[in-house]
Amino acid sequence: MDAEICKGIWSLGPITACLLPRGPRSTEISGIARGLGLCYRGMDITGEGMGIGGVVLRSGGVTFFPMEHIDVVSESGASRTFELNALARKYLGALDVTPLHRRIRDSLSPLYMRGRKGERFFRALMRLRSLLISTRYRVYGRIEVCTIDYSFNGDVVELKVSRETGRGKLIVANELAGTLFDTLMVGDRCLKLRPWTRCPSRRPVLVSKTLGINLHFDLPDGVEVFAGREVLPPRLNWAGIDLLMDEGLLDVSYRVRISYGPSRRIPA
Repeated sequence: MDAEICKGIWSLGPITACLLPRGPRSTEISGIARGLGLCYRGMDITGEGMGIGGVVLRSGGVTFFPMEHIDVVSESGASRTFELNALARKYLGALDVTPLHRRIRDSLSPLYMRGRKGERFFRALMRLRSLLISTRYRVYGRIEVCTIDYSFNGDVVELKVSRETGRGKLIVANELAGTLFDTLMVGDRCLKLRPWTRCPSRRPVLVSKTLGINLHFDLPDGVEVFAGREVLPPRLNWAGIDLLMDEGLLDVSYRVRISYGPSRRIPA
């Protein structure tokens, strides 16, 4: 992650944080506005993820992405205002194959979610798809505006999420590199991250055993919590914990604390 194209640099011990640039060109989220990125001793640990506090919106069975953002930066923190205004389209060469792609994805996703042979088959199809199908984002018009305030206190990032209309279901993503983060701690249980599963705890921990980094989440009531991981370089490389805000819910706040060393039992 190039500090010259990031906004703001804040220290969280060995980790530094900054406002991320748009999604890299070679990835599935190319051009999408993201949240807060993390570096560990100069190494990018965000990968293809949306960062800490990125957003997408589900409304009317369609997912809207933010292509525009406005930032306010200070020494103690920052805010990023996202305009959720774009749709993802799938192309085979110059041909828009979005409806066909959606039908195939929706019919095969249950196999992927169950894991084992179904997951391996789905991953093989995804590799083939990555060679043939490209994702482009088409600006549709402003659907929702969401602002996330990021503040820093020692090894803690505090986030306040607020949106204007409450339209649709807002997904607040907290996603880092899936090649580095592959484990979820819930109480005394150490779980391998699957593609997308409901998380039973308000205090889950995202773990990188490779780096010895633990992200402790303190999440509010009133939102659904999901955890997941997908690694299929170069287009997919994320792992994280996402919050789902129901339609009509305008604001939530939560905290992420960073610790180092082997993960220990954490109250669920």
